Amino acid sequence: MFASTAWAQFNPWVSEVSITGDAQFDIYDRQAQALVQNPVYQHDDPSVDPQRQPAGVVGSTSLTLTVDLNGQVPVGDPILVRIRPAARIGKTDIPVSPDTVTATVAQWSDPDALSFSLTAPQGVGKHEIDLVWSIETSTDGGATWLPETPDESLHTLYTTYARPIVSSTYLGQRPERGNPWIDVIDRASTWAAGLNNDDEIMQALSMALWTNSEHIYDGGAHSTPTDYNTLNVERFLNPLLDIQADCRDMSNFLALLGRSLGLNVTTFRIRGGAVGASFFYTQYLGPHGGHQPAFILRPGPVSIFTTPPVHQWTQTAWNYHQVALYNGKIYDACAQIELSPFVPRNPSNILNHRNLTETDATRLGYEYIPDGDYVPNEPGFLLSSTYSDYQPQLVLNESPFLSNSHIEQQGAPPIVR
Repeated sequence: MFASTAWAQFNPWVSEVSITGDAQFDIYDRQAQALVQNPVYQHDDPSVDPQRQPAGVVGSTSLTLTVDLNGQVPVGDPILVRIRPAARIGKTDIPVSPDTVTATVAQWSDPDALSFSLTAPQGVGKHEIDLVWSIETSTDGGATWLPETPDESLHTLYTTYARPIVSSTYLGQRPERGNPWIDVIDRASTWAAGLNNDDEIMQALSMALWTNSEHIYDGGAHSTPTDYNTLNVERFLNPLLDIQADCRDMSNFLALLGRSLGLNVTTFRIRGGAVGASFFYTQYLGPHGGHQPAFILRPGPVSIFTTPPVHQWTQTAWNYHQVALYNGKIYDACAQIELSPFVPRNPSNILNHRNLTETDATRLGYEYIPDGDYVPNEPGFLLSSTYSDYQPQLVLNESPFLSNSHIEQQGAPPIVR
């Protein structure tokens, strides 16, 4: 018989894979402007590359792979197809159940819906699952089996701490945009990879967002143009549209990073003055990105060149500052702060001075303040702190820089625009 002598008698391949699970969640694709849909793997033509989209489940939960096959050689009488998957993440083998599935195929166009189960890795992460499919066919009811050419499918799987928190969307925006965006959960799952503790996750996200910032720190309306909590995510993800980002942008994006991993992160804002609306002086700061001073835009538009990138500012006058809030603790990805406050020796007529040369300060329109006779400590991260711990580290209240602050808002969730 032909079936007893031929290799690869039907040339089948894996044409579709869907990933589902009890703890699966929706992911928003900003390129398609729609939610990712199953099948997340489609390979209609074996001569071209497959189309792949990511899937997401809570870590350590079970998921189901539903597979559909196709073949290059048409089926006459019904045949049996036996398929064995071997799954790996990196160098680690992932058990798949059952290890073998046998199905009857009358014609390749019929849906196969071959089902396999596996358990997602523990903790937060972005995982590339490599599945090698060993396929055999039989034309005599299973008496003899002939091996076909193995197939391979690759899948991106995001695992989270808990189900992502879906955010509200701005007026007129589609509600599906409130689900975690691929671009957001990709960053979050990478920056907090391997973690399974909520506080450690928030600390990792805060430090990574500060370290990997693609913006420069500058005040004013940028990606949060309408209020304190409505973030234009598309604008923030494209620094070419606006290279500047202030504390509202950074705190809201940090909140979205945490929410994409299942943490109910909101924002927290302090305002200068003991009451009402005033300003406060800050201790030494380490701005996110390190690109400030740099090229910045002023109304006109006018591009102003500043000094090379730095991560240190001297005392600065702020009206307010907004950070992320989770479980009653503050997380700031916008600026490191001076962990060992000191009494400055600078004049008290400060406006908005960074550590610039006199020439650069004049060019930028800042008042130049020469260095005092002190050596500042390096700014650092103060994370997982309460307001009472955080406030005296940020707000400078030493003569001649006497200032205070109060809580203006706490617990406002980000709104996706």
